[in-house]
Amino acid sequence: MKKLTIALLSAAILSACSDNKEAAPAQEAPAKEQATQAPSQPAKDAHGHNHEGQHDHKHDHAHDHAASAPSMQLYEEVEPQDACEAPIVIEFFAYQCPHCNTLEDYLKKWEKPEGVIFKLVPTDLGRKEFFPFILVHVAAEKLGIIDTVKTALFNRIHKEQKMIQSQEDAIQILVEAGAKKEAAEAVLKDEEYLKTSIESNYELLRKYKITGVPDLLVNYQYKTSPRTAKGYDNVFPTINNLLKNPLKCKK
Repeated sequence: MKKLTIALLSAAILSACSDNKEAAPAQEAPAKEQATQAPSQPAKDAHGHNHEGQHDHKHDHAHDHAASAPSMQLYEEVEPQDACEAPIVIEFFAYQCPHCNTLEDYLKKWEKPEGVIFKLVPTDLGRKEFFPFILVHVAAEKLGIIDTVKTALFNRIHKEQKMIQSQEDAIQILVEAGAKKEAAEAVLKDEEYLKTSIESNYELLRKYKITGVPDLLVNYQYKTSPRTAKGYDNVFPTINNLLKNPLKCKK
């Protein structure tokens, strides 16, 4: 599991972006090409395994097991590692992943059932130039503006073709989403909050063997994705059906 230090967090936005001006075009060219695939078609790499957004965590390839499931199986069962008192859906994604960007349109149309918790777990997929996007993401969660910021971060990469080059860029994104400048600066300096939040996310990635994105975990016991569900348009109907099953979370 990727370990963070206070020193890394305090310098991340500046140090992680030092090479971004050269790195960004290399990321965006393949992303554009793959993002144009028909959303409802289960393209062979629709889960994100065959582009630069492959997870580099040292886990078993859980999705290889899913590929051997019956043809109509739209999800994979996993052993719950966490307790839950309410139904929960967790989205594992990366901002640079074109398939995650495509899934956003379907997520925004999803009518989340009442009482269901929806949690976001972003990853940089081992690419340090995208780590500032995670910092801005967790800052936005604390500021209560994550929905607006999530859209802005996806657009920054896939539409504007920009990286986060400085701390000023990060603050501007948060301010444009509705945060006060002083509040944005304060949360980006809150190293303990950032460290705790990001390490908690990495722990979920590790426990549930997330090797590709996007991936969605339902009640800690089922995983599905555009590939497993046979298309983007099947993802959230599959999730809705899985939410009807009895909770079997770890006690």
